Amino acid sequence: MRSLGIALYLSVIGAASFLCSFLITIVDHVTGKSGKSWFGKDLNTSRLDKFYWLLAAITTLNLFAFVFFARKYNYKNVQKVAVADCYEGKSHDGRAETMV
Repeated sequence: MRSLGIALYLSVIGAASFLCSFLITIVDHVTGKSGKSWFGKDLNTSRLDKFYWLLAAITTLNLFAFVFFARKYNYKNVQKVAVADCYEGKSHDGRAETMV
């Protein structure tokens, strides 16, 4: 079970890495069309602050979506079942037990 958990954990990290690379490629392509790309060859001239603002906006949208769906979720009603006491006052060896 532990190896399955580690495999799923590493799979999620790998998928997130691919999604991050895909997002960077899209942002670089879109901003490169309109002039200077946000990811330049020189860190002094690149606009990474705009990329981090984009990440903050995506995270904020994710938070709002989570709150929306969390408020909309209805818990399943579980009825509590009373269990009858089957103890008849006998001990395990068949003799009557006295309560003190």
